Amino acid sequence: MTSQQRLLSDISHELRTPLTRLQLGTALLRCRSGESKELERIETEAHRWTA
Repeated sequence: MTSQQRLLSDISHELRTPLTRLQLGTALLRCRSGESKELERIETEAHRWTA
């Protein structure tokens, strides 16, 4: 793996990790509190960033 590929891999990982935590957090909130427009918006934005 070249240093450029490694850098891109590291950057990609660093961006995905917080988004994954956000998705997990919203899933837990949804289980506890049910449907919410705000939660739906957060989930939509998080999925858009990970696509």
